[in-house]
This record gives sequence, C-alpha cells and structure tokens, in this order.
Amino acid sequence: MQQENNIKLVKHVIRGLGAGKTDKAMMKVSKAAPVVSELVAGFESSGAKRKKRKSKSSKEDLFVLSTKLRELRPFKGNRSRQMESFNKLSANIIGEVEKKKLQEFVIRHSIRAMNKLDLNQDHVD
Repeated sequence: MQQENNIKLVKHVIRGLGAGKTDKAMMKVSKAAPVVSELVAGFESSGAKRKKRKSKSSKEDLFVLSTKLRELRPFKGNRSRQMESFNKLSANIIGEVEKKKLQEFVIRHSIRAMNKLDLNQDHVD
C-alpha cells in the first residue's frame, strides 16, 4: 500500500514538471518526491506556522496625513492658493444666466428629444 501511495505521489510530481520535462529531471524528482513529502508532512504536523507577509499598518499613514492637512488648512481661504480665473466668478452665478438664451436652449433640446422619441416609436411598430 505504501508503494502505491509513493507511485501516486511521484506521478503527481512528474505531472507538475510541465511539458518541458526531461528524463534526467524525472529521475531526480522521482527519487526525491517521497522524502520531500515526508518532510512537508512532518513540518505541517509539528505546528510550526509559516510567517505571513505583514502589511504595513495604515494608522501611521493616516496620522501623518491628518497632521499635514491640519497644518495646511486646505478649506480655509488663502490668497496665495487662489486661481485667477476663480476670482472673476461671481458669488451668484445663477443670477448672471441669460434667461432668454436658456429658454431657447431648453426648447431646442426638448424638440430634439421629442423627435427622437417619435422616430423610435415608428421603428418599434
């Protein structure tokens, strides 16, 4: 029974070599497979845990980021950070909209939308 298990293991390992396997590689693997398998089984049963890759904690990064943002005060008005194009904008942009042009725009686009709906209904029937 033990020999059958070894043969099964060796076949599995040989298949794992892939398409480019040579006779020499198969001989080396077939000799080493049972011993390697025993070592792995012994290692796993011993309870020794493999070290997992540690990911760096983001707490420290968030702390540094928040302290830098507190120093910069990004939402507080500062003349040196303002762009010239934004200075030209009015506080009440809606009040500067030309109502006649807006009305023409809405009418023009609503007519186009209605025409497209009519064309789609003609194709469906």
